[in-house]
Amino acid sequence: MALLDPDAAPRADAAADALGAPEEVSGAGSVAGFLRRARGAKAAIDEGEPALVWAPGGRLRVILRLSAAGRSGKVTRIDAVAEPSGRERLAPVVTDL
Repeated sequence: MALLDPDAAPRADAAADALGAPEEVSGAGSVAGFLRRARGAKAAIDEGEPALVWAPGGRLRVILRLSAAGRSGKVTRIDAVAEPSGRERLAPVVTDL
């Protein structure tokens, strides 16, 4: 919660929607609830930006790209990428954080 902007909002592609991403969520509390569904997600870096990788059973399912804006540095946007073609364009590196 401390890392989320009060107006944070996730966006999900069609495959992430099919996995259960909510259609419309906004606000830090609601977004935190959305993120709880990705239990076991690992911290990652994708093109120099923070991300989370959800790979249950070792199979990559969703990349959550985090974007921050403004002086607070808090996360304002989360893009859930689950479409295989979308995941193939990304190259997240899982960190030990």
